[in-house]
Amino acid sequence: MNNGDGYGIYSTDVLIIGVEAAGAYAAIKASEDEGIDVIAITKGSDVARAGATVTAAHSHFAIECQGLHDLLDAPADTRDSPEAFFEDMVREGKYVNDQTLVESLAREGAPRAKEMESWGFEWDKTAFKAAPGHTYQREIHGLDTTGPQMCRVMKRVLDSRPNCQIMGNMLALDLLTSGGEIAGAVALDLLTGELVVFLTQCVIMATGGAQCLYPYVSTGKEMTGDGHAMAYRAGAEFHDMQYIQFIPGELVWPPGWMVGVQPFVMFMGLYWWYNGLGDRFMRRWDPMKIEDVTRDLRSIGVATEVLEGRGSEHGGIYASFAHLPSDVIDYVGRSNATGKNWISSSGIDYNPLVEMMKEGTAIELANYCHFWMGGIKINVDGETSIPGLYAGGECCGGVHGANRLSGGALTQCMVQGARAGIAASAYAKKTPKPEVDWEQVEACRAWVYRPLEREGGINPMELRDKVTGFADSHTGPVRDHEMLEEAIAEADRLKKIELPNLYCKSKSRAYNLEWVQAIQTMNTVQVMELVAHSALPVTNSRGAHYRRDYPDTDNDNFIKSVVAKQVDGRCEVWFEPVKITSMTPPKGKRPYPG
Repeated sequence: MNNGDGYGIYSTDVLIIGVEAAGAYAAIKASEDEGIDVIAITKGSDVARAGATVTAAHSHFAIECQGLHDLLDAPADTRDSPEAFFEDMVREGKYVNDQTLVESLAREGAPRAKEMESWGFEWDKTAFKAAPGHTYQREIHGLDTTGPQMCRVMKRVLDSRPNCQIMGNMLALDLLTSGGEIAGAVALDLLTGELVVFLTQCVIMATGGAQCLYPYVSTGKEMTGDGHAMAYRAGAEFHDMQYIQFIPGELVWPPGWMVGVQPFVMFMGLYWWYNGLGDRFMRRWDPMKIEDVTRDLRSIGVATEVLEGRGSEHGGIYASFAHLPSDVIDYVGRSNATGKNWISSSGIDYNPLVEMMKEGTAIELANYCHFWMGGIKINVDGETSIPGLYAGGECCGGVHGANRLSGGALTQCMVQGARAGIAASAYAKKTPKPEVDWEQVEACRAWVYRPLEREGGINPMELRDKVTGFADSHTGPVRDHEMLEEAIAEADRLKKIELPNLYCKSKSRAYNLEWVQAIQTMNTVQVMELVAHSALPVTNSRGAHYRRDYPDTDNDNFIKSVVAKQVDGRCEVWFEPVKITSMTPPKGKRPYPG
């Protein structure tokens, strides 16, 4: 409905922002109580029309094998257990995981997978593999696709719930609070340019990561950290925002090829990597496994070569198949997850490029931003530091520690989405809707519409490219004190000088992508501020956070988490002890990777 003051108003018990894996799962669980009204909003037109899950066509879940065997009747290795999975996650997370969150993921992944099967999800129970860092073969795929099938199945469930409404083409802008508690949220209807106010006592944030802070991403271009920025402005606490996962899989040369996670990244371990001097440089990081290491080590190795001037001609490293016989390469192509010979899940035919590689041409790969281990601070039920604000999935921090094991992302979405939905529904049932402070709505309107009202200034697209390039060079996989200080200063400068001067040449309010980019760029700058402030005091190297000025892993002084929060317009950070339940971290200092 519309109140006549230029914005629509909707009232609901639970508002969910983001409707892919975590958000859709949360919506299903929240709406199981027929007395609870749920609205779920998304930038896309519907479920799985924006974000990361839909890009995970041939990705997989990591679920402990005992549960796969007992609940899914899969021929998995029964020597595995939730405890063994827990230990792998904590060890590979470099001991800074919140162990209460890890226990939940390891224990509840299999029951959630069984629940998805009951909704109609079909599992491929014939092929398992153990990715680097996993002791057992825990990776299980969907039968046709994984992420897209997951979203289709959950959409069918949501469509059957009369108390759950999905609203597409909604860009969430700001959270509303009253007395320190959630009172609602403001969004922009992308089709009309109208502000929409949601009156609610409970919000679940499920907006995914902030990959688009960086120039190369593995996800959709919608992942601009909107949920992070909204929660930050509202005063929520953040957990270890310095830990960001990169993968050296962006194809930067030869030109004319669209990058795709499939099929090249799938078989990254088959390549031999060389720097610009012809050195197979990953030997310096792990002389035994060389390229077949976890993703944090791969990305840091690549970033180091580029930063120190030993990169490839076009800003990455060289990847070559030259050591493999042609028939082996052909076999690998036929056996990839798409079932087609070097054709990606999105239909891109890489066969001509593979033929060039078989003849000796090396491709050039750069790091892309893949996943955020850090994020909004939550407890095991998805509660944040703001009463009424819950979160689940990639926008949350803690469960993966300093490095996420392969397959843990979709499992995290299931487990945390379900818990957040159940807890939020219970909270909404016992909590009356607070009064909305309409001055907060008008303050949101002022900053959102400013780019349309200006007649000149800074182009949003140009500033976006400037911000992503700066973030890549200063807050990427490899950092030092000077880089991070410069990133903090640049974020402050951008907030004071450039962001207030963003302007849109087109004044249309109806699906104005230039305007959307202006709003998203404001959010990415705040995320860069969070990352830099969180990384600066962590003067050791751990997982995805490599300090070249502090290259050792220090388990005596840094088995602790960084908590960040906006206070009076400034980012304040402090340390808190890691939550330990059963696995005691080691002591001592050792060379990275520790």
